[in-house]
Amino acid sequence: MVAQTASVTMVDGLYPSPHFEGAEKRIEIDFHLNKENPRGLREITRTQLDECMTAARCEIVSVRTNVKFDAYVLSESSLFVFPTKLVLKTCGTTHLLAGVPAILKYAKEVGMEPRRVKFTRSSFDKPDLQPALHASFDDEVDFLEKHFGGLSIEGGSSYILGSKLKGVQWHVYVAGDACPVQDARPKASLEVCMTQLNREHCDEHFYRTDKFVSSAQTTTDSGIRSIFEEFDIDDYVFEPCGYSMNGLNEHGSIDGQYSTIHITPEEGFSYASCELSNVECEDLDAFAYVRKVANVFKPGKMIFAISVDGLNAAEVANDVLGNGSFIPGYTRVQATRQEFDVEGVVAYFTYEHNDRLRQSFSMPNLAGGTSFTSSHPFSFADAKMALDRPATPSCVMEFPESSAESSDHTSEEEI
Repeated sequence: MVAQTASVTMVDGLYPSPHFEGAEKRIEIDFHLNKENPRGLREITRTQLDECMTAARCEIVSVRTNVKFDAYVLSESSLFVFPTKLVLKTCGTTHLLAGVPAILKYAKEVGMEPRRVKFTRSSFDKPDLQPALHASFDDEVDFLEKHFGGLSIEGGSSYILGSKLKGVQWHVYVAGDACPVQDARPKASLEVCMTQLNREHCDEHFYRTDKFVSSAQTTTDSGIRSIFEEFDIDDYVFEPCGYSMNGLNEHGSIDGQYSTIHITPEEGFSYASCELSNVECEDLDAFAYVRKVANVFKPGKMIFAISVDGLNAAEVANDVLGNGSFIPGYTRVQATRQEFDVEGVVAYFTYEHNDRLRQSFSMPNLAGGTSFTSSHPFSFADAKMALDRPATPSCVMEFPESSAESSDHTSEEEI
């Protein structure tokens, strides 16, 4: 296993389990359309992508492709490459931002120029172990401004969502134009990050024991397949434990939807993330997705971040968030929302598992300022399942945050 480094060595043809902090860093770079190169970023070669990932201290484990984009499972999380978009997500002590210069270099060689960037991450469990580029959010923003600040007339914007006194916060940097000519329709990204995972569920599904059959079987038996039934799934179970998957759905939106899950099951620092992105906002029920994820993993704590980007993002976000944020078996600890200067919105929620099922009560509605009540439909059977979980030692969600994390970046209003 790997403790302090993201350098990975195969053992008996298998990649070891990433044995470090689960919280991921994520960067999404959108590029201008180049009509002379319709494949855009997909023209970057595998050798060049390998170089980019090496700079970020990770490597490609598997690749799956369809007519709209390419999805790479990494030794530490995932990479997605579209004609005009690249998304890189890495966990542990990886050097995600160190891969950016090479990405921009090879993008330029195939005629692609960046137009917008968004960088996000939650608070780190052990920020002191992060590499220099990620030592603090101030350091990350300085780097991002150097490479992307020119995309906005007055430079990029940085935000920290959530109360430091209530646990994990959500860090966001954004710069550039959110409304390309080629597709200005709003799209959503939904990320659920979980800690204190159900011990029985982890032990049964995410270790390579003598009961292990295949990664595909693990995806089905663990319930993950039920979350993404319409996706082509590329999955991988690590040695001795750990799980990653990418999901591809070319029919979900004009560019195709993608999903990704990454699980560190070890007791004491268990963590899982479950992302669904490039989702058309029409008729999107964001919290139905969260409830489905929570019912599969039954975590002790979880955070949910949803981003809506595109024309009229604020109004669209009101509709998307209007169904209420009730999750059976969980108490909502905090909810915050931030609108960007470049046609975008991010909303951030944290939840803790109830010791007993509490009756829902009227709460502020993040979308429109009204309240919702216990009339929100849910299954008591699902709620009982959510409560029926063994205790796991606290981990990522409970820690004293270093002074480096309390930088004076723009903070949102807490609802």
